[in-house]
Amino acid sequence: AFGTNFSQEVDPYLNLWILRILVNLGGTREFIQPRGFQNDFLAEFLGFDQTIDCDDYDDFMPNKVKQEIIIKAKLAEKQGTEHPLPKSLLKNLSHLAELVGLNAVEKKILGFVILLKTEQLLDTATDLLGQVVTNKTYRALSVILDIPEATVKTSLSTNSCLYQSGLLKTDDGIRYISAKLDLFSAGFADTVITG
Repeated sequence: AFGTNFSQEVDPYLNLWILRILVNLGGTREFIQPRGFQNDFLAEFLGFDQTIDCDDYDDFMPNKVKQEIIIKAKLAEKQGTEHPLPKSLLKNLSHLAELVGLNAVEKKILGFVILLKTEQLLDTATDLLGQVVTNKTYRALSVILDIPEATVKTSLSTNSCLYQSGLLKTDDGIRYISAKLDLFSAGFADTVITG
């Protein structure tokens, strides 16, 4: 929806974050089914095109696929720090950070949530974790973004700049991660991405 250039820019981070969801947070339990994938679009994004097109479901080997995902995750971790967020998103996050006083962690969390709201594959991947309570949301963000859990919790507290500015709030109750993280408005994520 945002054009090829933006999608190509965001792919390395999507890949890394999705693989952390699958491997480090156990998303493979839902994603890899006994006879195929829970979501073919996600499988295709991760490079399992030939496995999706397999005519005989009996040929699907869940353990082999899981091992391939683990290998992909290790490779993505090695390459992960080499790729910044998309330029337009980084630029707009920097402007926001200056305006409201966001620190680096709050900026990183906000960037993730903006991509969560605009990139269907990331939303689909987090849904693999099921509906979660707030503390599990903190844990998930900690793992996905490689930030200490206590820091995530502080960054999303009612005393944080994200909360005080109204940019991001956590929703109470048991919900999917995307639904637990509420942005300023419905169109805010699109606006920040497109500039």
